[in-house]
Amino acid sequence: MCKTDYPELKKMVNELTNIDEDGDIGKRKRIKKLQQICEKLLNEYVIKIGETSIEPMLIEAYYYHSGKFEDTSVHASKNSAAQTYELARERQKNNFGKLYMHYGTKDGIDIVLSRSNDYYLSFLIKNALVDGEWATQCTISKKVCEKCNNCGKCKGCECKYYDNIILESVDSKNWDIVFLPRKGIKNNFANEPIAALPINKIKEQDYKFTPGISRTEIIKKYIKENIQEKDEQELKELARGFVAWEKCKRG
Repeated sequence: MCKTDYPELKKMVNELTNIDEDGDIGKRKRIKKLQQICEKLLNEYVIKIGETSIEPMLIEAYYYHSGKFEDTSVHASKNSAAQTYELARERQKNNFGKLYMHYGTKDGIDIVLSRSNDYYLSFLIKNALVDGEWATQCTISKKVCEKCNNCGKCKGCECKYYDNIILESVDSKNWDIVFLPRKGIKNNFANEPIAALPINKIKEQDYKFTPGISRTEIIKKYIKENIQEKDEQELKELARGFVAWEKCKRG
């Protein structure tokens, strides 16, 4: 594992923020680029915070760019003086490769990829292997904070890791990534597929994924989208135990 200057990841973020098309065409292009960034994060990076190693398994994209992609589920987009949102406005902009620990330290962590003050961009880690153990959103931040001698005091506002680059590159896992809606989102972006997880891990019993839709729905969606390109026997094996093959073929 090693830290790098992340040229490919930075290029992808630049491509995202430089998309100029308006309306549905621009929205589709930005969603596609967010998916590509998700795929790269899952396949080629782990997170290192102090002595804690985090391998993301399910992530959600949060991007707010005024006039371009106004997703109000992004913490930093909230027009509120509450500490939760003040902290988000500080962390979710211009902190490429760094940490955003949610206020209170018990609600999760994001990987921040914004490169300027003009927009907010971060990726929430919903599920991960933390030092090799499965963890969901709130447990991930708890595991990081419980090792810190300032635990319970900073509330995330003065995390000692905030100046650290937390991304570390690894050899590509070559996972096949499936995209799905984020969990609990209720605005105009609620149905957009900007959460991501490796489809080949979804049936493993030790991995208790917490996506926004059921595993059955995810598997059906994946098979429907890939039935012309993927090996049929491989897809049948994926469906086994979750959904009848004929239903998959019908969509």
